[in-house]
Amino acid sequence: MLSKTGRYGVRSVLYLALHTELDKLVGVKEIAFHIKASEHMLSKVLQTLTKKKLIESKKGRNGGFFMTPDQKANKLIDVIKELEQSDRLINNCLLGQKDCINSNRCPYHNMVTSIRSELHSIYGCDTIEETSRKLESIIKSNTEETFFTTLK
Repeated sequence: MLSKTGRYGVRSVLYLALHTELDKLVGVKEIAFHIKASEHMLSKVLQTLTKKKLIESKKGRNGGFFMTPDQKANKLIDVIKELEQSDRLINNCLLGQKDCINSNRCPYHNMVTSIRSELHSIYGCDTIEETSRKLESIIKSNTEETFFTTLK
């Protein structure tokens, strides 16, 4: 499970991928409203994403956040690794053992190993751009009010 920081980061990059271009920027308030996040916490997340060059920001009167085509080519796993400061949530032992490389030490080792592989393949398969387009398709076909419909 991702931390709140990780979830806000994933949601915000998907929002930015869908709603920004090099000449169309969005501010923290707009992103926070649409991804249902605290402005204060989201500001910190966006600052981290900017420092790590996963998104861009422009200061000033017409400033805001946006993503370049190269940044949209990143994978979600890249965002998760930067915000979680590693892929520890995917790689660490469920029981907290430092050395969980042996199925004799952990009763869940074999099951968790297959789940880890799945998570890496899920978060690492599509680019942010591809994921945002899939999300856009879901939004257009879904009439229910959900988190995704607020990304319109």
